Amino acid sequence: MKVDVNRLVSICYYHLRRLCELRSVVSHDVMMHLVTALVLARIDSCNSVLVNLSASTISPLQLVQNTAARLVLGLKRRAHITPALKKLHWLPVRQRITFKIATLVHRVQHQNCPPYLCDLVHLQTLTATEVVFVPLLAGLQAEQTDGRRTDRPHETQTVYDRKCTFLVILINMMKMTRTNKLSRTPTVPMMM
Repeated sequence: MKVDVNRLVSICYYHLRRLCELRSVVSHDVMMHLVTALVLARIDSCNSVLVNLSASTISPLQLVQNTAARLVLGLKRRAHITPALKKLHWLPVRQRITFKIATLVHRVQHQNCPPYLCDLVHLQTLTATEVVFVPLLAGLQAEQTDGRRTDRPHETQTVYDRKCTFLVILINMMKMTRTNKLSRTPTVPMMM
């Protein structure tokens, strides 16, 4: 995965160098649109597979985003980056990944996503306010107790715990799909 991230980083820096040459010619708004289209779109493309990776793997992407923010705002190399990211309303890379996963979970929960994702997850209503997420994949089934998913014996999970459990299940399904694609066995396509 580190090789893929490094390749992405080199492509992004290539585009940033080319955009730096245009800095004096284009306006701030045009530069922001160009950076968003050429750099941030690449960082966000399929970034959900980067979830739970080490900080050493994610940090080059964060450095690319910091460089892009400095280019858009015309900041010096040593300028603090946090106020710049806030001014541009850009989340840091790790939080962008989390936001993308959370958005995907929300879309699955409300069945506003591609059918293959809805087919992978079955929503089972216990009461009017609680929802339990039960995966349909046999390899990811956990112990079932009275229709409730539990990872800790003799404990009932709160709604928050179940949603976090669903996030972990969804991430494992993506990892399993990625592994199956590498081994060339047929699997459900996972396009993000």
